[in-house]
Amino acid sequence: WTTHGRLILGAIGGGLLIFAAVLGWRYWSHNKAEAQAVQLQTAFDSIASNKAADAAPSLTALDASGVPGYSAAARMTEANQLYTAGKIKEATAKFATIAGDTSLGQPVRDYALIRQTNIEFDTIAPQTVIERLKPLAVKDSAWLGSAGEMVAMAYIKLNKPADAKAMFKTIAE
Repeated sequence: WTTHGRLILGAIGGGLLIFAAVLGWRYWSHNKAEAQAVQLQTAFDSIASNKAADAAPSLTALDASGVPGYSAAARMTEANQLYTAGKIKEATAKFATIAGDTSLGQPVRDYALIRQTNIEFDTIAPQTVIERLKPLAVKDSAWLGSAGEMVAMAYIKLNKPADAKAMFKTIAE
C-alpha cells in the first residue's frame, strides 16, 4: 500500500472521473435528442393545424442541426410542404438533394428519389424514370410497389407493353 497506494488511488479517481464524464455526456446527448424530438413534433403539430409557416423555423433549425435523422426528417417535411404549396420545382430539387446526400441512410435516400420521381413523373422522359428506379424495382426491395409501378407505367409510355407486363407481374408476385 505504501509503495503503490497513491497510484491505486489515482487510478480509482481517474476511473471515477471518466465514469462521471460518460454519464454527463449521455445525459447531455439524451436531453439534446429529446429537445430535437419535441421541436420536430411541434413542427408536425403546426403543419397538422394548417400553420405551416409556424413550422418553418423549427424545420430550418433541425435541418441545420447536423443530426442526420432529424435533419433528414426536417428536409423531407420541407420538401413535402413545398409540394403542397404548389412549388413543384423547389420540391423536386429538395428531394433530389436529399436523394444525393450520402451522409443519410440508403432507405431515406431511396424514399427521396421515389418522391422526386413521383412528382416529376409526367414531366420527365420515361427512360429517365426507368433508369432512376430500376434498381429499386426488384423482387426483394421494400420499394418494389412504388418504384415498380412507376417503371411499368414508363414502359407503357415507351410502348413496351411486354416489359410493363413483366414488371406488373413481379409486383403481383
